[in-house]
Amino acid sequence: MTSHDGHATFGQSILVWKHRKKKRSNIFYPTITSSNTSNRSERHRSRLIGPTYPGGSIVAPDQRDAIARLSRFIATPTLSKYRLFVWFKNPTLPDHQIVVIARDDDYFFGILHSKAHELWALRLGTSLEDRPRYTPSTTFETFPFPWPPGHEDQSDPKVQAIAEAARELVQLRDDWLAGNGPPELPLEKRTLTNLYNARPDWLDQAHTRLDAAVFHAYGWPHALTDDEILARLLALNLERAAGQGAVRTEAEAGGDEE
Repeated sequence: MTSHDGHATFGQSILVWKHRKKKRSNIFYPTITSSNTSNRSERHRSRLIGPTYPGGSIVAPDQRDAIARLSRFIATPTLSKYRLFVWFKNPTLPDHQIVVIARDDDYFFGILHSKAHELWALRLGTSLEDRPRYTPSTTFETFPFPWPPGHEDQSDPKVQAIAEAARELVQLRDDWLAGNGPPELPLEKRTLTNLYNARPDWLDQAHTRLDAAVFHAYGWPHALTDDEILARLLALNLERAAGQGAVRTEAEAGGDEE
């Protein structure tokens, strides 16, 4: 299929969820709350998100099952100054301001946290004031991964290199959040936003190593400008779309329902 802006999508909606008003989809923002809660703000939130399901959950049973099978899953804020991805462990059920990706492998985390995906998300997403919004239908479903999701070989050295770089990034961040290393801040100020505001050398180097591993998986040189990265991603998007017979004109794409 093709998104409204003419970029092809590749059936990746099975991995990332949000709630849509017009039609049910396995793309949704998961949340859970009690249908008879006494908390006014939680009652209000449940009305805004949509109907509840048996047991008082706003998350449909099949959608809960998808993450229940995983020991952890990837999450990112809908609106954020920085496009940050983190691990959530079960039985955590995020609220409607969190986008959840039902994958538990470090390789996939690394691709999402790479410069390639960040640039694609910034270009194809929307924004609220000065905060970029992660819109899965345009930023995730259209993104051309090095291999189509589910077709990557976890024994491939390139996949393993991305996974290792992703694990290192997460470990370094977790160590800093726990109170270790520069920039020196009290524990209550050690948040990922403050860390990325400061962008210390060790963090920048960890991202550089991750990006190098991701670019190698694509078969790209490491010294690419932002525009060159986006041009290569677009070319790959269109190449795969053509292979699937998914290329349509923007006028044809505009007739699709949200």
